[in-house]
Amino acid sequence: MKPCTNVIFRHPAEFVDAGEGILAASGAQWFAALLLHVPGLEIDDDLCQEDWGVVLFARRNRKEFWIGLNFWDEGAWLAHFHHGLWVPWRWASWFQRLSSSGKNELKRLRGCSRGAGRRGSNLRHRLARR
Repeated sequence: MKPCTNVIFRHPAEFVDAGEGILAASGAQWFAALLLHVPGLEIDDDLCQEDWGVVLFARRNRKEFWIGLNFWDEGAWLAHFHHGLWVPWRWASWFQRLSSSGKNELKRLRGCSRGAGRRGSNLRHRLARR
């Protein structure tokens, strides 16, 4: 079975529209601050505006990830987690997707593995508590 790739959660943050119902990068700072509570996770300061929402670039245990955030429904948000950039000159990102350590770190980051809940690192639990 393929592991989950996203988390839908409730949070009282106000939706900031970038136009056409798309979440603005300026309206996702709260999510970046929330992610900083995940042990060992480093988040780039600059959030990236996309035509569907916002991207945060992150690192944990020498692995790179990008995390997307979209507005889902009234008071609900969709966060999705991915391995680092998929570009030919970034070999480490290619191998990370294939390696067991890369796959496991992505599972831990998404909070889909049983061990992720130790010491408050379970992201899904953190998001649900808000």
